[in-house]
Amino acid sequence: MIRLQDRELAVRTEEKGGGVTPNVQPDTPVLRSRVVLLIHGYCNNLEDARKSYATFIENFKAFEPKEQLRAQSFVGDMVRFYWPGDKDWWRLRFLSYSLEIRPAKSSAKVLAEFFSNLKAPVELYVIAHSLGNRVAMELLDSFWHDGVPPAVRLRGVCMMAAAVPVSAVRWPGNLHYASLLTQTQVLFSPGDWTLRVPFPAGQAFGIDSFASQAVGLNGEPLMHWKWKQPMAYTKKGKTKKYGHGDYWIQKESAKPVSDLLKGETSTSLAKHALPSNSLAPPNELATRRI
Repeated sequence: MIRLQDRELAVRTEEKGGGVTPNVQPDTPVLRSRVVLLIHGYCNNLEDARKSYATFIENFKAFEPKEQLRAQSFVGDMVRFYWPGDKDWWRLRFLSYSLEIRPAKSSAKVLAEFFSNLKAPVELYVIAHSLGNRVAMELLDSFWHDGVPPAVRLRGVCMMAAAVPVSAVRWPGNLHYASLLTQTQVLFSPGDWTLRVPFPAGQAFGIDSFASQAVGLNGEPLMHWKWKQPMAYTKKGKTKKYGHGDYWIQKESAKPVSDLLKGETSTSLAKHALPSNSLAPPNELATRRI
């Protein structure tokens, strides 16, 4: 059993590697009316994820504090979630990607059961990175099939560097309806080498998808999401596109997350959801004046 701190939840048995626990730990009620659930990606042990979360939260707190007082109130609701998306292979653990897809799915099922057992109402936001987005989408897929738990009010999802196949969210993919269940914000980067090169191979080895691009590379399918943004930062006067590991630690991530939490993202879900169904355009009947 691992040691957890305040506002932390886990479904992992060990701090490094290990399997998925049958229940969310600690097995106690969520004593808050709003939860901003942070979900790390693959190749992160507990210590790695904890450091990334800490940096992200500090950047969020420092983001325009005088103008973001409402956003600051969300910091106390940020709950750090840990799942076994890594193998204890020392420097070779990055090779475990294809083996982490199944733990991502299993972790989502345990998490879904946890939320289904909540008694007090809670507003739920999800901020996920890398393969943590697969955990998030599988969680929403459970909500889609079984119904959103009575105590949960689903408010939004932020997908950062999503290691989720575009083919899975584009109709008739198995995660299509899950991806439309709530307002979804996608932060992506064409400069993400991890999603551009190793991702397709890892997906194929995991027998999960073949030749499909990751959502987090170019934000596709572009008309599918409520809001999306390519991510970049400035270093020594030069603009650089985000790499796969930049989302938790770079300061630019704070603003779009803040916008989502405050409900300031633009356009409607319905407007973007319709084109993803690939429906034929309606017939136009000719008119004739008599």
